[in-house]
Amino acid sequence: MQVAALHLQHLVLCKIRRQLGETTAAHLSQLLGVNLRTAQRITSGEHLLRTDELVELASLFGDDVLDVIPRTVIELFPEPYRSYLGDWTPGSLRLPAFAPPPVPEVIAWGGAAADLAGWRMS
Repeated sequence: MQVAALHLQHLVLCKIRRQLGETTAAHLSQLLGVNLRTAQRITSGEHLLRTDELVELASLFGDDVLDVIPRTVIELFPEPYRSYLGDWTPGSLRLPAFAPPPVPEVIAWGGAAADLAGWRMS
């Protein structure tokens, strides 16, 4: 769930960054009433925003911020991570368990070794 939460925060902060430019952390520090270091941790993804903070940012920066929030559960996960969701289906009453996807055309080393062990040189 951390991946999805960070992805959502990243999408919101990217939208805000487009509005504020290079001084995003300084502006966030003032707007959220946090010190500059905390604002820098927020913009770097080290500090995960709470729901109320995301709502606060949307209220401060307008509907454009809400437009970047994914409309489907699967979109909460960044594209490169979706293959790790395996056979998980949103709404299945179970959380996804990230697992590396199977590698296509994997060499069956056990079979290859057995074949080589039985091979006779002429």
